Amino acid sequence: MDNPLQTAIALWRAGKRPSLVIFAALNEQGYNVKTLERIYYRSPG
Repeated sequence: MDNPLQTAIALWRAGKRPSLVIFAALNEQGYNVKTLERIYYRSPG
């Protein structure tokens, strides 16, 4: 996995959810994943 934050943002912008592995990596790095999701997630359609 390259950069979990960049991967997660790309997935959210594509309307997809990151895997639990990415979620866990972001949590380990101290990111508030729910806040990031709220900022970057675009629902499909």
